[in-house]
Amino acid sequence: MNMKWIDKGLLGLLSVLVILMGLLLLSAAVGFPLDTAALQNAAAALVNPWVALGTCAFALVLIAIAVRLLIALFDKNSKAPQNVIVHRNESGSSYMTVNALNTMVQRHVKAEEQVRECKTSVKVNGDAVKVIARVSAKPEAVIPAMTEQLQSSIRTYLETYSGVKVETVEVIVEATEAAGTPARVS
Repeated sequence: MNMKWIDKGLLGLLSVLVILMGLLLLSAAVGFPLDTAALQNAAAALVNPWVALGTCAFALVLIAIAVRLLIALFDKNSKAPQNVIVHRNESGSSYMTVNALNTMVQRHVKAEEQVRECKTSVKVNGDAVKVIARVSAKPEAVIPAMTEQLQSSIRTYLETYSGVKVETVEVIVEATEAAGTPARVS
């Protein structure tokens, strides 16, 4: 969702007003002394414990919604794009989804002889991507050489076949099998 700065300002102001209204209702429900006669007359209806409880519940819901809106308004992670630009020219732009890139990375890593299993994730950072590959290595794998080779090959593979710029590639070895350990059958 792409919001203009004026829309963000108005939503922020609305959220602050709703929080203030919720706090006012909450204070009236618990009997906080209010000086104005109009608020005291309204608070007189709150003598009934059920009305006071309902007002408290309503106020807490308003506060929770407003706080959530404020968090969502300034949360940079919720605005992360789900695709990345592949090619741009005078006719327009081409994009590739994060899921498609992740599938490419998974296929590439699983084809590696020294890798038994893998889980991958691709995150967009502007016009570039960050790749994280969590792998289980086979017993004969030389871990430093394997991880360095994977980092290089993933970068080259994605940049060559998708046209996407790769910012970083992190390879995390989560498991290894000792030599002579029988392979599991799935």
